[in-house]
Amino acid sequence: FVLDKYPSMIADAWQIVGYKEQIPFLSQNSQEEQRGGLDFPVRIEGEAMPMMPELNSDNRPLQATRNRDFEAYSDVIKLMERKAYITAINDINYALKENPDSVFRRDLTYLRIIAMINLDLEEQEPIINAAQDWVRAFSADPDVPEILYILANSYNKENIPSEAEHYYKRISDEYPNSRFSPL
Repeated sequence: FVLDKYPSMIADAWQIVGYKEQIPFLSQNSQEEQRGGLDFPVRIEGEAMPMMPELNSDNRPLQATRNRDFEAYSDVIKLMERKAYITAINDINYALKENPDSVFRRDLTYLRIIAMINLDLEEQEPIINAAQDWVRAFSADPDVPEILYILANSYNKENIPSEAEHYYKRISDEYPNSRFSPL
């Protein structure tokens, strides 16, 4: 890669000298004037641009992106975009069965709830159970107001207004700035 502020036509080659503490010819003395810094292109042949790998929740490099776990998540995203919700739910269930500690567990369980909502199921029990499990597992997640809203609507469809009211009130009390609060 190339670090090149101004192209240099003066020299054919440059030598870089490093120091551990202070760089003697760049350190500022109280009696000296401040000098301008060095300004020349740096080429490191055969090297790619520096890259920071993905990090997990513990700020450690994520190793799971090149295995079947990531492929399953990508496949589910594509199925959701194509609105193939039943297939997406089946793939999510299979992926979570194969790897229950997946780094994509939060996303997969969230997508399963969204897929069930889009299927417009008569029976709300699977949605309610999945949403309650999700809220317990990911209580600090920014999508909690949406899942609480889904829970409230599901209880409303099941004709259990007291539970629906509980979740609607919880959204307005705990997440007043959420886009689901006015709903």
